[in-house]
Amino acid sequence: MEEFWLGLENLHQLTVTDEFELRVELQDFEDISVVSTYAWMRVDDVTTNYQLHIGRYSGLGGDALSFHNGQQFSTYDRDHDSVHDDSCSLHHGGAGWWFANCLEANPNGLYLGGFNEMKAQGIVWNAWKGPSYSLKSIEMKLRPCVGD
Repeated sequence: MEEFWLGLENLHQLTVTDEFELRVELQDFEDISVVSTYAWMRVDDVTTNYQLHIGRYSGLGGDALSFHNGQQFSTYDRDHDSVHDDSCSLHHGGAGWWFANCLEANPNGLYLGGFNEMKAQGIVWNAWKGPSYSLKSIEMKLRPCVGD
């Protein structure tokens, strides 16, 4: 499996033109997979630090992303999270994400291989496996919303 990051500006350009459903596919090291779906997703432009907006949740993976709704994208050197004393990005593996106070999901975390002592530093989706389990994979997929 390879990593792929579309890029914030591309994600903004894509989601500003139409409504897109977000499908998050999660897999653990026992090869169990679950899905979390959000009715729509939008990423604003650079003037808002690529603020995240998501719609209603459904699925079996649990809702770990609503916690991040309305957050600006934050990295270790561009700290836009809600924590004033520390950088969530730096504390949780240095990768960028829409951190709030700090995280319920971190697809960009460290690849730690299942249960570990490094709480919330791995590839986590707290609503499914909790902060001490680093997932095998998280895939986030967009598709145009289908009308009712």
